[in-house]
Amino acid sequence: RSGNAYRMLMDYGIAYPDNPYKMPDAIIKTDEGPQLLWEAEHLEEDELQPKEIKLQEIIKTEMAQKRKSIVYVRDTGSTVPDRDVRPRLKKVLEDIGAKVCILDTTSADTDKRSQWLEKKIKEENYDVCIVSQELVKVGLDLLCTPTLIFYQFSWSLFTINQAARRAWR
Repeated sequence: RSGNAYRMLMDYGIAYPDNPYKMPDAIIKTDEGPQLLWEAEHLEEDELQPKEIKLQEIIKTEMAQKRKSIVYVRDTGSTVPDRDVRPRLKKVLEDIGAKVCILDTTSADTDKRSQWLEKKIKEENYDVCIVSQELVKVGLDLLCTPTLIFYQFSWSLFTINQAARRAWR
């Protein structure tokens, strides 16, 4: 059981700095029932974090050069909605004038994601697409978005390598 608690604390410890606004408490299941492992302290949502400010700077530079960008994230809220960093990042980037879309599992079928992204970037003139690295592991070409930004890293080096190779296909 202590291994589960350690893994959960590692995961929360890595994820919390990217989401100190809504990160849920860490609750672990024990034989006695659910137990609070760590209580999240939430910051004011209007307060930008240094990582968010740096992302804004990068995207401003890319937009000035007419380059489209992908922002890779890991926490998409697929199992715990409050862990989803995408809505926050979308707002942070829209605040600097970027047109931002989010590619998720409901945006397009797997075999149509490349076309969906190309339409958003080329026809609808989006500047940034926020997407999970897991979602682009298989069969997605990112040639229309030359800048790949890993805002969060996956636990899997294979997934990171696959996501990085999407721009080379």
